[in-house]
Amino acid sequence: ILATPRHYTYVKVSEGCSHRCSFCIIPHIRGDLKSRSIASIAREVQSLSEQGVKEFNLIAQDLNEFGKDLRDGSNLTELFTALEKVPGDFWVRPLYMYPLEFSDSLIQIMRDSKHLVKYADMPLQHINDRVMRSMKRGSPSRYVRQVLEKLKTAMPEIAIRTTFIVGYPGETDAEF
Repeated sequence: ILATPRHYTYVKVSEGCSHRCSFCIIPHIRGDLKSRSIASIAREVQSLSEQGVKEFNLIAQDLNEFGKDLRDGSNLTELFTALEKVPGDFWVRPLYMYPLEFSDSLIQIMRDSKHLVKYADMPLQHINDRVMRSMKRGSPSRYVRQVLEKLKTAMPEIAIRTTFIVGYPGETDAEF
């Protein structure tokens, strides 16, 4: 059922999250990661594209973790590759791409794709290493900065949207 205006839609590719960030309740409410199959997502995109949908917003609590639970080799790069093969005039906007799991092959498909918008919605939450450890974010600031640099080098035109948590318990003025 298309519950949005007919030109765009949201496609949920997975539910839940296997991370245990200290500030987040999602894994306790929605459970661990549960990914859909790549084939089912591609069929949905093709069917809706044939009905005139032009923008597909891929959503998940952590899009970059897509497929890890399937244990069949599925991952976000493979999903994007499959969506490239779907015929039609449409674009795909990936939402909620955490900085973990940003492989070179993922960045390459994002750069080379005819369907993927040069866009990453990447909730960084913080950049101070001590605060990020307290948040249990899983990646040091050095790694986050490397990912951002790789994205901007591969796609200078990429738009990166983010969110930050300020006033995190124990955060000092200097860390802020």
